[in-house]
Amino acid sequence: MANEAVEVSDELVDQVAEWLGMKMRKSHIKAKLREIYPDVKICTMMRLITLAKARIIEVFNVDPNEFKGSSIEFYSAIIRGEFPVKYKLVAQQRLDILLGLENVVTEDPQQFAQKIHDAMKEMDSSLADK
Repeated sequence: MANEAVEVSDELVDQVAEWLGMKMRKSHIKAKLREIYPDVKICTMMRLITLAKARIIEVFNVDPNEFKGSSIEFYSAIIRGEFPVKYKLVAQQRLDILLGLENVVTEDPQQFAQKIHDAMKEMDSSLADK
C-alpha cells in the first residue's frame, strides 16, 4: 500500500461509523486507520470520520451521541439475554469500550482508595479555608 492514496469506500465509512458507535475517540480511530493503512493522510482520516458521522445521522436518524447510547442498550440486552456465552463476551468487550473501561489501569485498591481519600481531604480543607 506504499504511496497509494486510500480510497474512501462505503465499507470503510461503515467501519468508521461502527467505531464511532463503539465510542472510540478520534485519536483511536486514527490509530486504527494507521494500522490498516500506514500511509493514510490526516485529511483522509478526518473526511472518513465526517462521512461516518453523516452516515449515522442519515441511516439511524440520530445524533452520533444518541447512537452510542443505543449501542450501550443493545450490548446490555445481549448480556442479559439468552445468548451463547461467546456472544455475551463480545458484547461485554464492546460495552467496555463504549464505557471507557478498557483503559482502566489496574493498581492496588488500597493505594487507589488512599488517593481518593487524600484528594477528598484536600478538597475539604480548601473549602474550609474559604
